[in-house]
Amino acid sequence: MGEHQRAKHSVAKQLRQRKAVADALDSQKVFISSKRFKGGEEPSFRVIVSNEAYIVGRRSLDLLLKGRTPQELGLEPIYDEPND
Repeated sequence: MGEHQRAKHSVAKQLRQRKAVADALDSQKVFISSKRFKGGEEPSFRVIVSNEAYIVGRRSLDLLLKGRTPQELGLEPIYDEPND
């Protein structure tokens, strides 16, 4: 491989790496804040996505982690009642 080809390959590799980093930074972050179990039922998860809280089941959680948005899944944010 000539010097020119090596430089071209190196630049292409660096561009792919930068794109992968940018894609990772742009993806939504899903934070699981709690997991609840109720006798014999599927566990529910309280998750935070884009500063909004949601209660979801395992399937919705899996879809969120794969990049689907709460809006795409028809999820409504939950709001905690303020303590008096």
